Amino acid sequence: MNLTILGCGSHAQMCAEIASLKNYDQIQMTNANDKEPGPIFLGMGNMKTRVKLAKMYSKQPSPALVSPAATLTSCRLGEGTLIGHGAVINKDVHIGRHCIVNTGAIIEHECIIGNLCIISPGAVLCGRVVLGERVEIGPGAVIGQGLTLCRDVLIGAGAVVTKDIKKPGKYWGVPARLMIPKKEKK
Repeated sequence: MNLTILGCGSHAQMCAEIASLKNYDQIQMTNANDKEPGPIFLGMGNMKTRVKLAKMYSKQPSPALVSPAATLTSCRLGEGTLIGHGAVINKDVHIGRHCIVNTGAIIEHECIIGNLCIISPGAVLCGRVVLGERVEIGPGAVIGQGLTLCRDVLIGAGAVVTKDIKKPGKYWGVPARLMIPKKEKK
């Protein structure tokens, strides 16, 4: 089987490593601007670039890649999703298209993850969490049980989310709070 990975950095290299363990015998890494035939995989972690390329390549198949060192229990993965080494995904989790669940991340039971979300290394989503599209969860962040985060939210490293987030933006701290850029502060 052939697979083209869009991107050439360290994230793309990790994707290629996992793909090689999943019966892809011809793996090509290429510049993200080259239009390639056949199955593709978004091999970069930058959100703006991922959104752009997901639109550009929306008609092409994109396999989910799961590290053999990850633990999954009866979950559903969207096309183009990467599950990294040591990630744990528990029962009845639904993950959208082109998501990244990175090294050592934990997603507990009955979570729903929107398209193009990034769960960084060591992040924890407790049970029944719902993430809108294009949500990024920073390294070591914790999202409390039963919470909902709207689309276009960035949760900073080590933050602890204790209530629903209904407004797009950047959230930092314990508990996580919306960070207002200096030009917007009064």
